[in-house]
Amino acid sequence: MMVTLGILTNGGDGPGTNQAVASLTKSSLEGSVADSVVGIRDGWAGIYNENVMLLDALTVREYANSSGTFLGTSRLNPFNVKGEDKSGQLVVKMRDLGIDVLAVIGGDGSLKAAYELYKTRGIPLVGIPQTIDNDVLGTDYSLGFSSAVDEIQRYVNTARNTSKSMNIIHIIKTMGRNAGHLALHGGIATGVGIILIPEFAFRAEDVVDLLRKRRESGYNYDIVLVAENAKIKDRLNNESRDIELILAEEIENRTKYKVRNDSIGFIQRGAPTNSYDNEMGVKFGNAAAELIKNSQVGYMVALRKGLVSAVPLKRVTGGIRTVNLREDYDVMRLTAKSAGLGSPVY
Repeated sequence: MMVTLGILTNGGDGPGTNQAVASLTKSSLEGSVADSVVGIRDGWAGIYNENVMLLDALTVREYANSSGTFLGTSRLNPFNVKGEDKSGQLVVKMRDLGIDVLAVIGGDGSLKAAYELYKTRGIPLVGIPQTIDNDVLGTDYSLGFSSAVDEIQRYVNTARNTSKSMNIIHIIKTMGRNAGHLALHGGIATGVGIILIPEFAFRAEDVVDLLRKRRESGYNYDIVLVAENAKIKDRLNNESRDIELILAEEIENRTKYKVRNDSIGFIQRGAPTNSYDNEMGVKFGNAAAELIKNSQVGYMVALRKGLVSAVPLKRVTGGIRTVNLREDYDVMRLTAKSAGLGSPVY
């Protein structure tokens, strides 16, 4: 029986994605998992538009170590296409394209849609977690996270040079949506004194008190790393301004410190793929091919307690994976908890 595997990348792009596509393609063709592999362009939209390309070992080789996604991506959701459920049409389009099984690479939104397609439409598929936010439930790691943290480290270390020279408070915002993993681990990597995350609503006066104590201890400058969607406790219903602007205003109003603010932005997604994400892309791609070969559809490959494994896709529908405040965050000092023996490593 001839089997055609379709691979798509959906949602936000990130490092390691192309390596996963390359690994899955080669493993599927060389391991007799599929007779042919097609790359679907621009996420779910590529199925509706019948926009696909044939993939083989030579094609994917050219992209394997690059960041982003050479297949392209989109934010389209088959269950909400301009307010309409178009999932049934997607099934028909897949049949027209001759695709027998799907591999979906993306974050929690893309994988939730994949699970619904599997559950309600019976589409055989597997998932690979990929998001720099590292917030997919069921896995300790999602592709792209490590490389994005590296980019935060580069940015903060560069900013430190001018912060030190000018004796300023430098507020830098990271991405991460509603999870603080990027800010937390970026802060650990760079030795930042104050890290603010969405999981804990902080008080502006507490930030100011910490900054004052650090100045009294001899710190002539400081960097505050703040995740997007972090909240100031006494301004939970604040205006729709970016958190770094609000925080800078609060500090300036309460002190005489010079304050700057920056946002790292999308360069986190476009960060060079580091060795860890390249390795995880290979391992996740190989594991996804094994799931398909074993007819273990409806599952997602995952990293759990240091081992590559598989979990039911249904796991991703329970919300998002957030920072564990009890284990990883010091709510009194507004920074990462000191970690040593027994601390998790991703």
